[in-house]
Amino acid sequence: MQVLKFGGTSVANAENIKKVRQIVSQKVSSDSIFVVVSAFSGVTDKLLQCGQSALDGNSGYKRQVEQLSQQHIDAVKELLPVTEQSSLLSWVMQQFHEVEDLCSGIQLLNEFSDRTRDRLVSYGELVSSKIISAYFQTNGLSNQWLDSRKYIVTDSRFTKASVNFLATKEKLLQFVSDSPDSLYLLPGFIATDEKGNATTLGRGGSDYTAAILGACVAASSVEIWTDVSGMMTADPRLVSRARQIPAISYNEAMEPGFSKRLFEALAANGINVILITQASSEHSICVGIEDKLSAGAKEIIDAAFSYEIERGLINPLAVEKGLAIVALVGDNMKSHQGISGRMFGVLGRNGVNIRAIAQGSSERNISAVILQTDVRKALNALHEEFFEAAYKQINLFLVGTGNVGGKLLAQLEQQQQFLQQRINLQVRIVGLANSRKMIFAEEGIPVSSWQEQLSNGDDMDLRNFVGRMLKNNLRNSVFVDITANENVAQVYESIFEKSISVVACNKIAASSPYVRYKKLKDLSHEFNASFLFETNVGASLPIIGTLNDLVRSGDSIQKIEAVLSGTLNYVFNHYDGKKPFSEIVRQAQAEG
Repeated sequence: MQVLKFGGTSVANAENIKKVRQIVSQKVSSDSIFVVVSAFSGVTDKLLQCGQSALDGNSGYKRQVEQLSQQHIDAVKELLPVTEQSSLLSWVMQQFHEVEDLCSGIQLLNEFSDRTRDRLVSYGELVSSKIISAYFQTNGLSNQWLDSRKYIVTDSRFTKASVNFLATKEKLLQFVSDSPDSLYLLPGFIATDEKGNATTLGRGGSDYTAAILGACVAASSVEIWTDVSGMMTADPRLVSRARQIPAISYNEAMEPGFSKRLFEALAANGINVILITQASSEHSICVGIEDKLSAGAKEIIDAAFSYEIERGLINPLAVEKGLAIVALVGDNMKSHQGISGRMFGVLGRNGVNIRAIAQGSSERNISAVILQTDVRKALNALHEEFFEAAYKQINLFLVGTGNVGGKLLAQLEQQQQFLQQRINLQVRIVGLANSRKMIFAEEGIPVSSWQEQLSNGDDMDLRNFVGRMLKNNLRNSVFVDITANENVAQVYESIFEKSISVVACNKIAASSPYVRYKKLKDLSHEFNASFLFETNVGASLPIIGTLNDLVRSGDSIQKIEAVLSGTLNYVFNHYDGKKPFSEIVRQAQAEG
């Protein structure tokens, strides 16, 4: 006996379902098989959206239900012969009529309880499994469809039900002993309580369904089939260069899951604690839980400590939302000095503020709580630091494509390969603008064709350009100002505050009143961003860089003597009395 589970992306469309059939047909020839399937990709979330729309009094849920119904009808028509479609199509339409009726009730009662949520989302797995079972049947793969709700028994903790293994095992073993078939197909994720109410096993519940089956029928193996080739170094939906981990220990694989370190008050109410961090003074403690449970957790904790709160001994629980946890996981981290320093350093350099830190007792995991809006940037920065030794990626947002800007772009095109191969830098233009147009491309704008792409871009709006740059929130971002525009120079403050470095050919900011110049320098230091303007001084000669090197090596500046006007420098270098002074000035003007 084997158990095979296929998730939402594995059954996302007809093409994938056909691949599932090929896998199952190979397996069933040698053993009895239980096949567990999820709802079609995205359907669970869409069903919840229907319920939420109904709760909000938005009759648009009817259109959402209609679209879901049509999605499944299309699947039936694509997978089954015309002669076999009629009864299944009628059944599918009936299920979504029930979904619409359920949403109508939510709207009328203005209530969307966890019990109703479980009943609503159960339709996703029920309908998908019926369709797949019928497809198998009409394509020579005889099977028996089972309703998981008749066999998997849980308690009544809706949306996160716990399994009654004794009752479940008894039902499943009785079924197996009475059934002569060799292939069974059933929906994952769903079950019922002892009163017959639909329950669910929580997100990822279809994997749990497969594990429950395997344990209860003593299966020789449980296989979880997915759309990626194995465990990855990061979520490939967020990190494009994530790669497969060739081998991983059991402890490493378990570490990213729930910590199971529950406080008594939270545990008694079924609230799982994901992260715990406590100051050495023991006067404060921080716990991470699911956002949707935060209101209930506050009531529970405040009630548990009401005596101390009333007497001012402790403060009421403070709830912060909009946060996420990123974790760095690996065996023997305690034996490698500087891991946490590298982790927090790369996050700090990219302007990712850390709200809390925790390290598991196994010393395989360093976790940090950050803003949800910084997750993508943080993951990519960490992935680059620890898993991509090849090169560092720099994301440029460049404004100004005139004579100097065009030369810079040409130089980048010429040097891109050299920079990546010899200096381990991948420099990408991800935002480009001139006074008329602007374009963005997170994957990088081909430097060889920037003129054509920019000419087809959106109308330039400086506020929108900066807003898009800040919203993209990419790691290692640099704003390059190759203009002489005062408005562009005025946005540096907002850029520094997002830990984005500024490289300026524009002289306006660096030559502004000293108070503002100092403010810009202070901001760049405060937010760990560079403010570079070498081209502002000495006709682009490397004067600032040279002075900085001298100061860092112990020299001090005693006095500066200079002709600060580039025009006067030109005149003095070219005037020898042989030409009229006015002619030299006109020549300087002509040469810029």
